[in-house]
Parts: sequence; structure tokens; C-alpha cells
Amino acid sequence: MRQRSFKALVALVALASCQTKSPTAPLPPHKESMTPPAPEPGLHHTLRLAWAGWKNAHEYLACGRRTGELTDKGRLGKCLAVTAVGQAPVAREWTDAVTRDESAVASAPMAGGCHVHFTDAQGAPGSPAAVASLMAANGKNVDIASWQPRPEDNGDQFALETSFSPDGTLLAITRVAIGIGEGETSVDVLGVELRAAPACP
Repeated sequence: MRQRSFKALVALVALASCQTKSPTAPLPPHKESMTPPAPEPGLHHTLRLAWAGWKNAHEYLACGRRTGELTDKGRLGKCLAVTAVGQAPVAREWTDAVTRDESAVASAPMAGGCHVHFTDAQGAPGSPAAVASLMAANGKNVDIASWQPRPEDNGDQFALETSFSPDGTLLAITRVAIGIGEGETSVDVLGVELRAAPACP
């Protein structure tokens, strides 16, 4: 499953940016070459993957699912919950007491104009780690989580997701494996954790 076609992943992720085109005007005589363009960044998801939310200000729950469209709930699978920083996750069922996080996938509530940028890992041995970075409007950024899937983890792609608690004091980090099937996307939650919410850099 980790060797599936890269084309199947295009329906799930978007390129973080496009490569800059070279100008058509001739170069000034004193310049011998143009500065080479920066390498393209990794792929990143633009929709929430796990079905996740908060039962209260300190209990977070994330569920895997099978769905034809990521905007639809689909069929929920295994769910993991965590209620304290440093606590190991436990299996729980989704209930109506949980309020789903419907904020934009990159949203961050702290002051400073921050947002979260995700770099997903391709499902191939030796691929770079999945990374979540907090990026500020002033151009500063800091990596807040990094995850290198294990060789036995099964998926076409791997990603980190973030969710901030209703009171803004906690950051939930979810590790998911993504599978691309015929007309269906599978999302499996492989781990969740709580951390103190970081400040905008």
C-alpha cells in the first residue's frame, strides 16, 4: 500500500507553492545566469483528515474514518482520546458530547497572525518526516511537531494534524495514516497527544 501511485495522492493534497517561471526578457550583459529557483516544498493536506474534537477544555478525541469525500463524516473507525499533557491515549467511542473541531486545518488562535503549515510524508521507505510548523505574519516560523512513521505503519501518505483546545491553552497533535482506495479515502489515527499551546514566534 505504501507504493501506490503518486497520482492518487493528488486528489487529497495540494502543492504548497508553484515553481517560479523565468522571465522572458533578456538578461543584462553583466549577469551570466539566473539564481536557480528554490526546490519545491513537500505536499500538504488542506482539509481535516481525522474526525476530531473536544469533549471539554481538556479532553480531546480523534477518530479514523472511511469516506468518499473528506468533507463528509463517512464511517468512523478507531478513536483515541487523551485528557492530560503527558498522558498516554486510550480507546474511546465518539459521542454527541464531543464538539468537532470545524476550524480551518491551518488555524491557530493565538495573537500574532500565526497559522500552522503541514508537510506530509509520502508512504515510501526513506521519505522525509511529516512536520507541523507554526508560521507568523512577521515571517518567523518554528517546527512544533515532527513524526517519522515506522516501516510497519501502513499508508499511502502520513500527516500530522493540530487542534487547539476551546480555551486556547492546549495543543492536540494527531498522527494519521492516509490510504487511497477506489472512490474512498481511509484515515487511520495512529497516535494523539496533548501539549501546552505554543506562543506565536
